[in-house]
Amino acid sequence: MSRTERKAFKKDNYISICIFSYLCSLIFRIPLLYMIGEKGVAYFSIANEIYILVGGMFTYGLSKAVYVLVKFRIKREQYRNADKVLHGALLLAAIIGIVTGLLVLGAGEWIVGKVIKLPLAGLALGMIAFSFIFQLLTGVFRGYFEGNGSRVPTMHSIVLKSFIMIPAGLISAVLLYQYGVKVSALLKVEDYAASYGAMGAAIGILVTSIIGFLHMLILFFIYHGNIKKQIARDLQKNQDKRLNIFHMLIGTAVPFAGYAVFFRMIPLLDGIFFIRTAGEGIDAAQLWGNYYGKYLVVIGIICFLVSLGGTGQIKRIIYYIDREELRMAREKMSALVHQTALISIPAAIFTAVLSEDILNLLFKGNNASTALLVSFGSIIIILFAFSGLFTEMLVRLDNMRYVIGYEAIALVIHIVLVILLLKNTGLSLTAVVISNVISFAVLMVMGFWFVSRRLQYRQEWIHTFAFPVVAAAISGIAVMLLNRLFTSFAGTTLALVVSLPLGIVIYMVLLIVTKAVTEKELENMAGGRILLTLGRWMKLM
Repeated sequence: MSRTERKAFKKDNYISICIFSYLCSLIFRIPLLYMIGEKGVAYFSIANEIYILVGGMFTYGLSKAVYVLVKFRIKREQYRNADKVLHGALLLAAIIGIVTGLLVLGAGEWIVGKVIKLPLAGLALGMIAFSFIFQLLTGVFRGYFEGNGSRVPTMHSIVLKSFIMIPAGLISAVLLYQYGVKVSALLKVEDYAASYGAMGAAIGILVTSIIGFLHMLILFFIYHGNIKKQIARDLQKNQDKRLNIFHMLIGTAVPFAGYAVFFRMIPLLDGIFFIRTAGEGIDAAQLWGNYYGKYLVVIGIICFLVSLGGTGQIKRIIYYIDREELRMAREKMSALVHQTALISIPAAIFTAVLSEDILNLLFKGNNASTALLVSFGSIIIILFAFSGLFTEMLVRLDNMRYVIGYEAIALVIHIVLVILLLKNTGLSLTAVVISNVISFAVLMVMGFWFVSRRLQYRQEWIHTFAFPVVAAAISGIAVMLLNRLFTSFAGTTLALVVSLPLGIVIYMVLLIVTKAVTEKELENMAGGRILLTLGRWMKLM
C-alpha cells in the first residue's frame, strides 16, 4: 500500500467522536430516569428534542456552510474574505439564536400546553431556550476551524461537552427535583417534582452549551495572531460584501439543514402524536418517559455501536471512486455491506432475545412491556446500520439532493403511519415502533438503490445475508437458553456476561463452518483475529 493510500485510509476519529457524543447523551438518560422518574424524563424529552431539532438543524446547516465557504477561500488564499465569512456567520448565528430563543421562550407555554398537551414540560423548554445562541455560535467556530483544515478544535469541543453534560445535568436535576418535591407538597399539585427535575436536566444542557462556546472562543483568540498574519498577506482586490456573504451562507446552509432534519424530527413528532392521541385514563407522560428513557436508550446505544466500524471503509471506497477505480470501489462496497450484515444481524437477534435482561440490568421496575417493544423494534438495528451506511456514502459522493429527497419521502410515510395507527388502533407505543421500522426500511431500500446505481454494482445475497441470518438465529436460540440457565442460579448480570460472549463465539464458528466469512474479513473485524486463531486451532479454517 502506498503512502498516499495509507494517508487516505487513516482512521476517521471525527465520526467516532460524534458517535461517542451521541452515546453519552443516551447514557445520560439512564441515571436521569432513576433521579426524576418516567414523567420527568417525558417532560425533559420534549424540551430536549425541540433543542436537538431546531438548534441542531440551524447549527449543522450554518456550520457546514461556513466550512464550505471558508475552505473555498483559504484554498485561494483569500484570507480576508474567509474572515469576513466568519464575522458574517457569527452575526447571522446571533440573530437566529436570539430570535429562536425568544420565540421558544415566548411561545413555550402555548407549545407544550396547547400543541403537545404536556404543560409541565414548560419549565424545561424555557430553560433550553437560552441555549440556542451559544449552540449556533459554537457551530460557526467549528465550521471556521474545519474550513481552515483542522477538526481538532471541533473534536475537543465535542468531547468536552460530552463530559460536562452528564454531571452538570444530573446534579442540577437532583437539586431541582428535591425543590420540586417541596413545591408539590406546598401547592398540593402532583408532578411538580418531575417538572423541576426536567428543568434541572435542561440546565445541564444550557451549562454545556455555554462552556462549549467559551472553549471555542478561547481557541479562536489563541489562533487569532496567526489569522491576523494571514489577513495581512492577503493582496486580493475583490472582497466579498456582507450582503453577498449572507446570501451565500443561507443558500449553502439550507440543503445541509434539510439533511439534518429527518433523524432529529422523528422522536419529537412521535412524542407529540402519542401524547396528543392518548385516550382517557392513560398516563401518556409516564408511558412516553418509559419509551424515551428505556426503549430509545437501549435501541439507540446498540444502533450506534454497530455503526462504529464502517466509517474507515467508506473512506476507502470514496478514495477509489475519486481515482476512477470503480472495480475496486465495488469490491470494497460489497465487502462493507457484508461486514455490516455480519455485525448488525446478530446484534438485532441477540437484543431481541435478551431484551428483558438488558432492561433489568439497566433500569429498575417492571420492564416486561418495554422488553416486548425492544424485541419487536430490534430489527431497526439492522435497518439503521444499512440506511446510515448508504446515506453516508451518498453524502460523501455529493449526492445530497438524493438523500434529502428520500429522507423527505420516509418522513412523510412515517408521519402518516404513526397518526393513522395511533388514532385507529389500540397499539399505543407499538404503533410508534411499527412506524419507525417502516420508515427506516424505506430509507434503507432507497439508499441502497441510489448507491447501487451510482457504483453500478450488484450485491451477492446468499453469503451476505442468508448465512448470517441462519447463524445468528441458531446462536440467538443458544444465547436465550444459556441465559435462562445461568439466570436461574447466577443472576441477570452474570448470565449476560457469560451467555452473550458464548453466543458470539457460536455465531462466528457457524460463519466459519459455512464459509460465510473469509479469513481476510475476520482480520478486519473487531476481535476477528482471536476468532481466526480459534478457528485455526479447531481446524475449521
